[in-house]
Order: sequence, then structure tokens, then C-alpha cells
Amino acid sequence: MYLAGKERDAALLAPLSVHPSWQGKGIGAILMRDGIECLRARGVDILLILGHDTYYPRFGLKGGCMGVHGILVPAPAPLAEDPEKYRLRPFVCGDELVCHSLWREAFAGVDGAIEPGPGILPWTSKTKDIVSCVLERDGTAVGHARFDARPGSSPESAILRFLAVDPAAARVLLGRIAAWVSSKAAEIRLPIPFANACRLFRDAKPYHEWWAAGMAMAMDGDAELESALTAIAAKMAPPLAVEWPPSFDF
Repeated sequence: MYLAGKERDAALLAPLSVHPSWQGKGIGAILMRDGIECLRARGVDILLILGHDTYYPRFGLKGGCMGVHGILVPAPAPLAEDPEKYRLRPFVCGDELVCHSLWREAFAGVDGAIEPGPGILPWTSKTKDIVSCVLERDGTAVGHARFDARPGSSPESAILRFLAVDPAAARVLLGRIAAWVSSKAAEIRLPIPFANACRLFRDAKPYHEWWAAGMAMAMDGDAELESALTAIAAKMAPPLAVEWPPSFDF
């Protein structure tokens, strides 16, 4: 994670569960304390938890640190056909190299950005109707998206990842997704940092959503890091936009 001007090692501590007949006996607290010490010994800088917003703060976590941030753009008219030089195809092994490159360009220097892990797993999904695709232009990959096309999903917020090399590719990719999910929304939310989105969409508006259940804690007493998390919790800075891996799609 890049935060407060530096690269940081972050860890998500989850899940925590205690059998109902053994709850209230301090077992959860033992697991939490041991988990925190385990991560501290491994040199982790930031602890992240998505969970009960009155239970975990007792261990030093701040609520309202994680959430969603991105942009809102006017929904395009759905495209029936792409220009001949564009082709939308499924993600295949090998595409992760260009996808990582596009991700790094889109999130360069953005506080709270957590880079997808290595390999193809962060870019694909085994969940039915969650689509991972690549946009080609003249045979070269120029965009990538992962979006929820399941019946009943919200078309205006169905896009889980959106990366494009330039405004033309971004328009075509968004148009194809809008047609695929039959979106009738006036605006579509894209998980792109506003600071770097204007190069793709001139009419982009920032979007922020802080989750009380999205908690974080500085592990090593770093004053800069603690100050950054305090500002986020106070909604004076965008939330940490953790991009959940495809294993969360179900």
C-alpha cells in the first residue's frame, strides 16, 4: 500500500469467529491480540479489518478508514458495435502483464492504493457472470475491466475494475460494458482515482464512501501514518479503497 508518501506493508486480519457456546469468555480477544502480535513480528505497517465497528476499536483500530472512492461519469449511449479496430475478448493468461502496467499508471502516487497481487488470480473470477475482459485495439490490449453482470446487480455500480490506456479506449470499454449490463443509470461509478481520471474522462466527478466497518491501525507508531489514518477517519481524506480479490465475488 502507498500511504502518507511511502510504500507500506499492509495486512487484512480476517476472519475472526468463536463458537456461540464459547463467546463472551475472552477467546476472541486472545485471537485478536495474538494475530496483531504475529503481524507486528512480521513487520506489517498497517492492519486492516472489515468487521463489527464497536468490537474491534477496543484493540486500537480506527473505524471509517476503508471504503470506496472513484469517479462518477455520465452513462454512455450503449454501443451496438465497436469500431472495427476494437475487439472485446475474455481475459487470458498473459494479459496480467499489461493489466499490471495499466493499474500502476492509473494509481501512481495515490494514497491508499493496494496493488493487485502477482499472477492471474487477481484479474479473473470463478464466479458465474462476473466478467473479466480485455479491450484490444488493432490487436494490442488497451483496456481491462472486471464487472458484475449477474441478474439483479446494480448496473450503475457493477464495475469492479476499469483500466484504459487513453480516452478513446475508455469510451469504447465503458460503452461496451453499459450495453452488456443494460444500464439505464444516468451515471456510472468507476473505481478510478479522481486525481488520475481526468486524462480519461473530462466530465468525471469524485465519489467517496467511508465505511464505519472498514477499520485500520498503524502498527509501528509511525506518526505520519497515524496522522494519515486519523485524517481518513475524520473524512478529511479519501478512504482506503481496498480492492477485494475475486475470491470475495461470491
